This record gives sequence, structure tokens and C-alpha cells, in this order.
Amino acid sequence: MYDAICSQCGVATQVPFSPRADKPVYCQDCYKTVAGRRTRT
Repeated sequence: MYDAICSQCGVATQVPFSPRADKPVYCQDCYKTVAGRRTRT
């Protein structure tokens, strides 16, 4: 696991991949919000 800072709310979180500067990283709560927006049509 890798330490990261959520791109949306700024909370410290851990992710199973190495974060990249050009890609946003989200905590579990923000990811649910962001993923929900992407799947709605």
C-alpha cells in the first residue's frame, strides 16, 4: 500500500498503486462520489 493525499478533500489515505502526479487519487468516500458521477447517464 502507498500513502497518498486525496485530490478532492485532502485527507491522508492509502492506495494499492503508486500514485502519479498526473492522475488524481481519491479516498474511499470521495471515490464513491466520483465513481457515481461517471456511471450515471
